[in-house]
Amino acid sequence: MAGLLVSEAHMKSVGAIAVIPARGGSKRVPHKNVRHLDGKPLFLHSVEQALECQDIASVVVSSDSDSILRMAESAGAIALKRPLEMATDSAPTDPVIIHAVEAFKQQTECDPAWTVTLQPTCPIRTPALISKCLFWAKAWDVNSLFTAYDSHFVWRRAFGKSQNYAQVNCILEDRKPRQLMRAEERVYAENGSVYVTMTSALLEHGMRVVYPVQLMTMPKEDSIDIDTEYDFWLAEQRIRYLREEGS
Repeated sequence: MAGLLVSEAHMKSVGAIAVIPARGGSKRVPHKNVRHLDGKPLFLHSVEQALECQDIASVVVSSDSDSILRMAESAGAIALKRPLEMATDSAPTDPVIIHAVEAFKQQTECDPAWTVTLQPTCPIRTPALISKCLFWAKAWDVNSLFTAYDSHFVWRRAFGKSQNYAQVNCILEDRKPRQLMRAEERVYAENGSVYVTMTSALLEHGMRVVYPVQLMTMPKEDSIDIDTEYDFWLAEQRIRYLREEGS
């Protein structure tokens, strides 16, 4: 994906684009983005969800893998070759998203108001969820919004962590029974499923999560981030359960 430099003043404004960062390698599960989940490559679940969302104008797949890019283009997404330095195990995601947005703007001469990041390792989401996140990011007038699940109150903190053990510091005086906790005392875990960021804030600050920020809660059972063989199995079971419930 390459294009001539385009003046910002001549760009056409569009509502939102989705960026799906899907590199070819994987440390714990080899080639997991192309491994089949429920009959299709893992990353294609996110591509199809974004394409089916009426609030997403364009879908960009960023990858270093030619096979992933070919599949993405065949599915109807924009395929963007990622620089090799952004495709390592230690490469952070935010620069990948910024690279994709800037390339999209130059190629299409369109200026998206919002950028939605969909992690392909989190396949349990719906187009309706993406729309809901966009709607509330605008309604709450925030720069960013991300999905999370209620993880209850964390009263044990680990330190001195090594490969085999971690010392644990129990903060007993802070521990409350769950039923006595107020809503503002709950702890939420970021699940990686959906990130909505105002594009101007993303480019200005260089990160997807920018204050003011809000979160959108999801069920814990839908917050599966695939990183192990067990996660693959669990995601298969969840998809099967949701299909049976919907039939």
